[in-house]
Amino acid sequence: MPDDHVIISTIHQAKGLEWDVVHIAGCNENILPHYRSIMEENVVAEPVEHENKDESEIIISNNPIEEERRLFYVAVTRAKKVLKLTMSESTPLGDPLFPSRFLVEIYDVDPGAFKLDSDDF
Repeated sequence: MPDDHVIISTIHQAKGLEWDVVHIAGCNENILPHYRSIMEENVVAEPVEHENKDESEIIISNNPIEEERRLFYVAVTRAKKVLKLTMSESTPLGDPLFPSRFLVEIYDVDPGAFKLDSDDF
């Protein structure tokens, strides 16, 4: 494949692949994570019994937010050199949009990891 092309992929399709530059668009709450996962976030998972484990253990994979967090991790680790994460400030009708909780989590751990484009703020 030539080096001067763009690949558009889903996060699922990108698993196991790497590129020099990865751009993840739509890093807004209700998109990543998806609003359906957010709605299901407060659903309590049932305790499961498992050999050699506490009976009150909860299977984390039942939590849709954790599943999307793992997918986000897959996406951001596809970049070899440059990772660009973008979000929108508002809808086309002017309603405010908010950054994905996953962006906020990264920023809280390492604010220096972000280079904010002042033209966007």
